[in-house]
Amino acid sequence: MYGDISNKLIQEARRAQGLDSLPAYATELVQNITREINEISRDSEALSEEYQKLLQAREDQEERDREFGGLNENGEELTNEELQQLSPEKERQLTCALVVLGLCTLRNKRCLMAYQRLRADLMDRMAWSEADPQDPATTQNMSPGEQDYFARYSELVIAHKGRFSEIDLTGPLEPPRDLFIDVRVLKDAGEIQTEYG
Repeated sequence: MYGDISNKLIQEARRAQGLDSLPAYATELVQNITREINEISRDSEALSEEYQKLLQAREDQEERDREFGGLNENGEELTNEELQQLSPEKERQLTCALVVLGLCTLRNKRCLMAYQRLRADLMDRMAWSEADPQDPATTQNMSPGEQDYFARYSELVIAHKGRFSEIDLTGPLEPPRDLFIDVRVLKDAGEIQTEYG
């Protein structure tokens, strides 16, 4: 059934969501989902061609109806099979099948992107916590593309932190809510007068 493999991938992503380390890349599941997407694409193309033939046959029949009064090109009445081929029900079936296949493809792609996004977020956290991209223990569960991404992202983080070495960029973004807070002095700037003395 379409979508079963992507469900397994999402379950694996949910399990990995709470972890601090990166689990092994689900290569087999990703490849199976990619194969399923390609299979759905081939099925959609075949149905699309059939749908185009149906529309062309309907146009031809309407033209014959105008010329021959509802008879086929041989001057005979249409058979049940010819009528079924041109029925609106057949068109609805093809349209419905095309929509379902398209939705299955979109769902599979969304599941793949969600999985990749989760892994990218974990790698981002690892880069900000200063994990070494050259350490085999850090990168053993990454795919080659992820290893490249992690190394480049780590370089960017290090370059960014280098410009602001005296500031802790990994600290919380929200200011403290306490009225009396402890301030840690990083560099002596002399006596400073604040608003409250």
